[in-house]
Amino acid sequence: MSADRKGRQTNDQMHQNFDALCWWLEDIFDELCSLDELHMKMITIAGSVDTLYLRKHLKRKLIEHYGDNIFFSDVNGKHNVVCFWNVASVILTDRWYHDRCCNPQACEL
Repeated sequence: MSADRKGRQTNDQMHQNFDALCWWLEDIFDELCSLDELHMKMITIAGSVDTLYLRKHLKRKLIEHYGDNIFFSDVNGKHNVVCFWNVASVILTDRWYHDRCCNPQACEL
């Protein structure tokens, strides 16, 4: 274990498991998943809940790691959906064009 800037103990194994999750997430970058699914994937990677971050901390670590490139859809009462911003942009753009093509009245706007 090593100490981080705030004096808290960090576990090198937790960080390695987080890095492995990031590699996996980047391999499936065009898919959507929930924060719970990412946490479950970390459990699979780690093999133990003792060497992984809690969901709330996992979200903070993902934001810290990816910055403005990651998007969390936070809707009350629903699972957080996670994707990269470029994927969110494609989904929104595709939906907008689909709605316009399937609804001719929308094109008249």
